[in-house]
Amino acid sequence: MTHADEWRIALARDIASVAARQPGVIMAAVGGSAARGQADAWSDIDMAVYWDEVDPEFVASPWFTGAGVDRFTYVEVEPPRLYLEQYFIAAAKVDIVHIARSWLDDEFNKVTRDLDTTPDRQEVLGGLADSLPLHGEAEFARWQGRLAAYPDALAEKMVREHLRFMPGWALSEQCLVRGDLFMYHELLSTALKNVTGVLAGLNRRYVCLAKAKRIDSIVERMPIAPPDAAAAIRALLRGDDFEANYTALVGGTLALVEQHMPSINTAAAHALFAFPMPPAHEGPQVTLSPR
Repeated sequence: MTHADEWRIALARDIASVAARQPGVIMAAVGGSAARGQADAWSDIDMAVYWDEVDPEFVASPWFTGAGVDRFTYVEVEPPRLYLEQYFIAAAKVDIVHIARSWLDDEFNKVTRDLDTTPDRQEVLGGLADSLPLHGEAEFARWQGRLAAYPDALAEKMVREHLRFMPGWALSEQCLVRGDLFMYHELLSTALKNVTGVLAGLNRRYVCLAKAKRIDSIVERMPIAPPDAAAAIRALLRGDDFEANYTALVGGTLALVEQHMPSINTAAAHALFAFPMPPAHEGPQVTLSPR
């Protein structure tokens, strides 16, 4: 943990201590890059305050003061159960979401019972799973236990939804070699999100692919992953040694599905990944006729 992480967590702890004085606050946590030990000078402080029932009057106005404190955003996202605040404390930007227990229970059930894989709901559970408790450690431990019971059906659905990889020539010859870097990164982003989605299912992790910051780091923290997957992702984003890195990453991901979820048929994914496209240097010598 670096100095950038430490002072952000310390500031979040001070804020949480103020929130904890309110009746009904059951838990507070800090998430994001500071909780993961990856903060730098540009990192926000992401906090969540969990309530039995959110007190609308309390959150309607700034509830802590100090030199340089400026609340510049207040949003009633889903009143009376979900609110968002944003502060500047000197140069530090702090995002605080207030969450009612019933709202969190509903989100948890939609994901784990109804198998909802939409990014926003994955973000809610993944954010809690990766956060550090600042208040209500017993409640936090209870939630960690619930989150750890990742349903097999959800894992399989995540894998099936993301088991689709474009053949390498679609990114290399049709984009990278031509210098079409915009389309290359567009297609590569989709491919990397699909790799990460499959690995999230295999590892039973809640991952928001719509906001997959530092995607190499996300994959690096997964024990089930192709060898050197994070390094391959970084190389692909730079456009380095495309064929070797793309083949190893996608081929390795397909092999892991076959190893850990043999009930899933990977034939269609292999066929798409290997779909041939020879270069057409000359026009075909063929006479066409109606059928």
